Amino acid sequence: MKWVTNITLIFLAAGCMESIAPGEEALSGLTADKGYVGCKSATALSASEIQVEFDFPKDAVEISVHRDGFPVGSFTSPEVTNFVDENLTEGKKYKYSCVAKFDDGKTKKGSDVEETTIAVNPPVFNGITSASSVSPTSVVVTWPAATGGAKVSYFQVFATRGPSVDFSTPKTTVETNNYSFVVSNLADEMNYTFAVRACNASDICDSNTKEVNLTTTDKGAPTSNGISSLSLINGVLEISVPWSEGDGAVAKRNVYRSTTNDVSSILSNRILSDLVDDVYEPEEIIIDSTLLEGTTYYYIVRDEDPSGAENTNTVIQTVSVGDLTPPNSFSGLKSVATSNPAETAVTLTWDTIDHQPAVASGASYYLIYQSEASHPASAANACESGTLIQTLNASDFTPNTTNVTYDVIGLSSRRKYNFCVKAQDAALNISNTAVNRAITMPDLTSPSFDGVQGLVYDGALDKFTVTWNAATSSLNDQYNYRVQIWKNTTTPTGGQITTKTYLHATNSTGAEFSTSDFSYVDGDTVYVVVNACDDAFSSGVGYNSGDNCTSYALTEYKFKELSDTTAPNPWGGISSASNLAQGLIQVNWSLPADKSDFSSFKFYHVEETSSGVYSKQLLDQASCLSGDCVSNPKTTHVLSVPRHRHTYRIHVSAVDASNNETDVLTNNDMLSTYSIQSLDTTAPTFNSSLSLNVNASDDAVEVQWLTAIDDQYGQDTYTSVNRIYYSVYRKSGVTTYESGDYVSGVPDETKSNIDKVASGLTALEFDDTLSALTQGQTYHYTVCAQDESSNTTCDQIQSVTISDNIAPLLTISIDEETNVSSWGLDIIADDGPKDPTTVTVRAWRKFSDDPSDFPGTSGAQFGSAKNGTGTIGSPTEFLFSTDDVTNDSAGTNHYANYTIQATDAAGNIATENYSYLVRAPQFKTSVILAQECDEDEVKCEAVLTGESDWNKELKNGQGLSSGAAGTTVYIYTPPAHGSVGDCYALDGTLLSDRDCSYTQTTTHFNGADSYVMCAKDNVITAEPGSYPNSCKTVNLTINPVDDEPELAQNTFTYMIVKGGTIDVPVKTGLIDHDNVGETFTVTDVRVLTSGKSFAQFNTDGEILTVGFSHFYYTNKGQSNTGVIEFEYDVSDGTTTVTQTSTLKIYDTYTWTGNGGDNKISTGANWCGSLSSNVDGVCQGAPGAPVNHLRFEPSLCETNCTNPTITVDQDLTNIRSFFLMENFGNVVFNSGTKFEMQDCNFNRFIVLEGSSVDMSQAGPSKFHEVKIADTASFTAPASMTMSCLAGVSNPTASATYIGNGFSHNNGKVNVLGSFKVPVGSTTQFYDFEVQGASSSSEVSVSSSTPKIVLNDLNVLNGKLKLSGGDDKIIVGGDVTFGYTDSSNYGDVVSNGHTKLVMTGVNKVITVPSDAVRLGFDLGIDGPGASISTAGSTDVKLSGLSIWDGTFTAPSGELDIADYGVRVITDTGGSPAFIHNNGIVTFSGRNTVTGEINFRFDIPVDFYNFKVATGWASSSTLNLEGEFSVLNHYYHQNLHYGGYQWRTKNSKTTDRIKLHGDITVDTVYNYSPEGVSFDIVGSGNQDLVMLGDNNSYLTNLNITKPSGTLRLFGNIRIYGDFRYNSGTIDWNGLDLNWYSNSGVTAVGDFNGLSVNNLNIIRGYHKHFDLVSDVNVLGDLVTSGHHNPGIISGTGTFNVEGDLNLTTSGKNFGEKLNFTGGTDQFITSNDNLAADILINKPSGTLYLNSNVNTTGDVQLDQGVFDHNSYSLTSGKFTHESGTTVHGGANYSGIVIDNGGTWNP
Repeated sequence: MKWVTNITLIFLAAGCMESIAPGEEALSGLTADKGYVGCKSATALSASEIQVEFDFPKDAVEISVHRDGFPVGSFTSPEVTNFVDENLTEGKKYKYSCVAKFDDGKTKKGSDVEETTIAVNPPVFNGITSASSVSPTSVVVTWPAATGGAKVSYFQVFATRGPSVDFSTPKTTVETNNYSFVVSNLADEMNYTFAVRACNASDICDSNTKEVNLTTTDKGAPTSNGISSLSLINGVLEISVPWSEGDGAVAKRNVYRSTTNDVSSILSNRILSDLVDDVYEPEEIIIDSTLLEGTTYYYIVRDEDPSGAENTNTVIQTVSVGDLTPPNSFSGLKSVATSNPAETAVTLTWDTIDHQPAVASGASYYLIYQSEASHPASAANACESGTLIQTLNASDFTPNTTNVTYDVIGLSSRRKYNFCVKAQDAALNISNTAVNRAITMPDLTSPSFDGVQGLVYDGALDKFTVTWNAATSSLNDQYNYRVQIWKNTTTPTGGQITTKTYLHATNSTGAEFSTSDFSYVDGDTVYVVVNACDDAFSSGVGYNSGDNCTSYALTEYKFKELSDTTAPNPWGGISSASNLAQGLIQVNWSLPADKSDFSSFKFYHVEETSSGVYSKQLLDQASCLSGDCVSNPKTTHVLSVPRHRHTYRIHVSAVDASNNETDVLTNNDMLSTYSIQSLDTTAPTFNSSLSLNVNASDDAVEVQWLTAIDDQYGQDTYTSVNRIYYSVYRKSGVTTYESGDYVSGVPDETKSNIDKVASGLTALEFDDTLSALTQGQTYHYTVCAQDESSNTTCDQIQSVTISDNIAPLLTISIDEETNVSSWGLDIIADDGPKDPTTVTVRAWRKFSDDPSDFPGTSGAQFGSAKNGTGTIGSPTEFLFSTDDVTNDSAGTNHYANYTIQATDAAGNIATENYSYLVRAPQFKTSVILAQECDEDEVKCEAVLTGESDWNKELKNGQGLSSGAAGTTVYIYTPPAHGSVGDCYALDGTLLSDRDCSYTQTTTHFNGADSYVMCAKDNVITAEPGSYPNSCKTVNLTINPVDDEPELAQNTFTYMIVKGGTIDVPVKTGLIDHDNVGETFTVTDVRVLTSGKSFAQFNTDGEILTVGFSHFYYTNKGQSNTGVIEFEYDVSDGTTTVTQTSTLKIYDTYTWTGNGGDNKISTGANWCGSLSSNVDGVCQGAPGAPVNHLRFEPSLCETNCTNPTITVDQDLTNIRSFFLMENFGNVVFNSGTKFEMQDCNFNRFIVLEGSSVDMSQAGPSKFHEVKIADTASFTAPASMTMSCLAGVSNPTASATYIGNGFSHNNGKVNVLGSFKVPVGSTTQFYDFEVQGASSSSEVSVSSSTPKIVLNDLNVLNGKLKLSGGDDKIIVGGDVTFGYTDSSNYGDVVSNGHTKLVMTGVNKVITVPSDAVRLGFDLGIDGPGASISTAGSTDVKLSGLSIWDGTFTAPSGELDIADYGVRVITDTGGSPAFIHNNGIVTFSGRNTVTGEINFRFDIPVDFYNFKVATGWASSSTLNLEGEFSVLNHYYHQNLHYGGYQWRTKNSKTTDRIKLHGDITVDTVYNYSPEGVSFDIVGSGNQDLVMLGDNNSYLTNLNITKPSGTLRLFGNIRIYGDFRYNSGTIDWNGLDLNWYSNSGVTAVGDFNGLSVNNLNIIRGYHKHFDLVSDVNVLGDLVTSGHHNPGIISGTGTFNVEGDLNLTTSGKNFGEKLNFTGGTDQFITSNDNLAADILINKPSGTLYLNSNVNTTGDVQLDQGVFDHNSYSLTSGKFTHESGTTVHGGANYSGIVIDNGGTWNP
């Protein structure tokens, strides 16, 4: 019933309602009366309607309903108990009161109820106000309050990258009354658009589109991480570069590439600067298609932001490009045809081609591509854009075969498919095949259909309605329904049947027909059968030759007998409905005047299944009494409805006695309905099984629960939705939730220690942030489930205490009192945010001379423990005062050392050490030192002023007795011009005499000098400033004296031409230190040349004249060529000194430069013959020089300052070439040759400061060559150094190729035997050794590495390095000719030679029949990559990798002498690539001692073999870890061969074995044995051969899968640890040995072994840390004084126990579990607990057994067998004891009971 207004109410039903005048104050003076219930509930039905339920007492005559104090309805019928208030305001809360008038005239007011109308419209909201940057990654957004409409419940804030907002997903939601929000985690330098919308409580939001656009500021380059992966397919490289919003805006993605694995090299070559297509969502895949075959590329991608800032990541990804040529001979797909089943399978046919690897250009795979589409679309070309659906191995097909086939299944009917087949090779190159074949899959299946469901006749309309359930099809191809109609027979003939067709699109669930379709009359029986069809043919596509239809027979019919078919008269239908209680709805209606045909009523729920489409669901049917609605009218009915909180649209129809039903229609031609929402007052059922888990790694307390169950239904228009929301509450403190902690059954979050940490959850878990909680605190959690009607259930409580694992923080300082020998310790202990917290501080003190000698914590404490209670932010302070320190208490110790411990309430302990300096040696403050000496005095003594005694003092001023031992002084800073010795001891004892002696070392020095002396004792050596008065400065005064003249240079050399005269001045080279201008005179001249005298000179014609201040020498050119030496005396009047002079007389072919053109071919540039010399001037030579050439500055006459001399003709047959110091430059013209004679000491010399440029010269030949370090020699392109045949033992000592050598990118080729000393930085480009015979030896010596920048070839003879640890560094390829047949072409040395290769993609080549090369190969260069090229097998003395990659040969890499090292401490990136080969260490019989294998990073070998001969006491030292992926083999041919040892420890030095292991005669039983880890995931074989001296050390078995099969004699020395994997013992025993002096650990983890033999050596111990099951016997044996067997594990023994070794304890637990008889034989002293738990059989003693442990019999028979058992407690739980009355520790043991000594 609907009301016109809220003021005037018109009651249509007589006696039910009456009008209420406006303004009536019916509630005046009334209060709630307990005698009347009043309003029971109020339920909002819509935005403008609220239904009020009220109580109508039996004795009441009227009920009035009041809204907010004003009457809105009055009811006098007791049948009316609800009222719908209409025309209300949306989203407004109303208060309702109900008043009852009783028949006695009394009025009572009952309870009030409140309700808010449903909000169906959004708030009125104007949108965003502003957006402004807070930081480069955050923006504050503001907005105004709503101006009207529904109440705002929350705001949606949108932030979209780009120029417009995506309103589908808000960035966040903000509670009402907040009008700003900071949006964070944005990209910097990114354009964003922001918007805000307001939403009501029903999640209905306004639709404003107001936006604000903003670009965030720049915070710097993007923070993206670079390349994540590379994918090379068909020659195209896909570079994956992830991006996220937090990385910042990206404008370019810059791709850098290099063929060198070096960051700087890569970044020097940018190959692509990829402008992003969408700056708001940058593409994450970059394509590089510019690759070359056989090349390895290294990539870095760096993002650049719009401002041009590029990030600096150095993430390198590598791709190696192989073959890029596709197998294009493949012709592609020949045909495609349907297969079986025809609707979903096809057969593809093609011709195969050649296959790899047989034919390099063939195929390794066939790729099948597919594309598909539905009609009317066409499938894409599969060759161009199809999806790869299958990769087939070409090996599964026969090469070059026609018409091979392959079936593709799983296709879909009615789909169009295109197929393409391409060939792919092993390098993943794909053929360019373009043959695309198409096929359309047929449809042979009819729809799914369950036939006719009903046939109804409508008499009023005179028509039939036939119904069926809609046909279904996975293809959605339902087309029509074929209805066959006939009458009056169940077996019609064809002519009696009428077929009607109805389209599925318009008649999916039924159809109507009438007499115009089929003739019938009343009394006929009409039959129908229905079949459903698809459009396989009708579609016109041709999926089949006809439509596919179901085949229901004519016997599967529905029929209808025509009788009363007239429905009751139309009527008004439902008038109102109201909720009585949960599940009960009262429905009201009014009957029409003519109700004679009414018999009963049907009640339906009308559901809108889709927009505008409705269906009816029958809820109930109710009849008038006796089916007579005239005599017994019915106008109300109570429906029982199953759904709670569900909107029912109730429709009531009238039904006659023939079940004809009248549907009442509205004006809109829709069934008349009345909508009402059913009540939901039932809370969810919630059995949460609440669990808590503290996950420290994820910083979370993980709260989890099970789902709650509820019976409510949602308000969705088309579907029912069950919504339950969860809230998580957390209470802190010791006490869990109590009754006072709840309000209406829900925890009271207003309490200070209760927090609602999560709400509105739909997930069944929540992570509470662990780090936000207080350590040591207890928290109590509970979870509540709430349905949409706000019914809430809270379930169980779980508690958790947060672990406290943080120790207090200690701060220690000294409170020192000046000049008083006491001090205090100030200690602050901060235990962090714990309230309260209790900390105990303890201190220990120790006096020592070692500041690091701290006391332990087991002794007496210094002072006493101090306790304190702190609070959050207030750490506790503790004060400790020392005792006074005296000489007696501190002794001579210098330091007071303290150990401080702080322990908190959780037992966390912090320990700190503190050292305090007590005393230091010092001078007394009054001591002053000075010293005075004479110039050049040999020794002068120090003068001590002040106190005559020096003193050793305490730091705080307390003196010590003099004469303390070990106290001296030392010279800290020596004097600049002398040295000091002979000083005091600090206690006054003289070391030599009274003074410190000063000896002058700078001659002729006078003036001031000084030095610093400091004190030291046997502990402390003082330095200036370290301790007060610990050092003193001694000032010296040096007095000048008269000096004799000094010769600055004792010998002078003068040049003279034959026949010339020279004047030798006297004063040359004299130094007058007194600077007084003294006069010097010559007093005597003497001839020093052997065989010459003054008289002889006169006789030969030479004239020697002595003058006052000089002398003359005249050469008459007779027979005195060469060198003449003179000696003469010079005096200053008081002192005489001696000077010498040398005269050199030169001859022809010395360069004079007089020719003027500086050409070597010009004769005038050379000194001529003797006859050409006149008056001391050398005349020109007759032509170009021959044999000897000499260039010397002192003999040059013209253009002698740094001349450039041109060699303009060939110089051949040269005996010597001398370019003397600092002469100039000699430049060879293009093509000129230089050749020296045979090996008769011919020399080519370029001395310091001179230069020879042969860069343009032709091939040149040298013998002896000397290039000074500071000279410059540019070599020719080809430079041969040789000593030709006929010279048996050439002398090459003069050869020296110094640092002035410039290689000119040429080759130095050394022939024959030679010695080549080189400079410290000399570099060769190509260096080749070609000895004249296999015994030829080229020796290269230097104190620094020899460098060859390009290629090194040693083809014949030997290249020998003379140093003990020499190194050759080669940047290019290396080639050797060393074979076992020729025995030449090697590098050898006197010691450990390293040949280091540094190049990229370089090769070391060794002949196929090579024997071992005599050097250690090193790899050390950024990005270096070295391989052995075609050399399948290579033998080296060692291998070291510092930086770069070494690819091993595919065959064998044989190592001896120096081992293998992969080292990172130089900062490089070393790598070893095994190339599926084998690395063999073969050793040499002559090499003993330690061979080092060092791996700073783990290295993988494919196969690894140790196969050595006799090498007594030789060890393989392993530092680090390596893995063997396939087979590990270790064989020593003789006892004492190589054994593995750890360099550091067995925990770090390990060999990980992934494949089979063979051990043959490996005498490896050192306490430093390495760990062998068996870790393969497949089956592995461990084969141990040899005698009983063959072992493996420290075996660890951790197999993720697969079986370890054992063969031979299994002997393990040291640890045996089993973690996982299956072991097949193959019937073998385990022999377990311990290392000398080291405890062997057995961690079996319950592993079962057969017989276990424990062999104990002298003092060799075993520690069993977990249980082991011995299926056979447990036997111990070994040395007469063996080690102890102990531990926490248990030996579970099923066989006998035989302890054959005596002298030490067997301390393990023994559990005898065998099902047969077992025996104990013991010569050992046991400390073991013995448990007897035998399911059957007897445990016998086979000897007397003594154990200090306990014995317990749980099961089985224990027979002493006439022997005694002495033990601790004996417990007899069950079983039988047979002891024969024997004494048991003096006690007779009876069966049963427990004996407790």
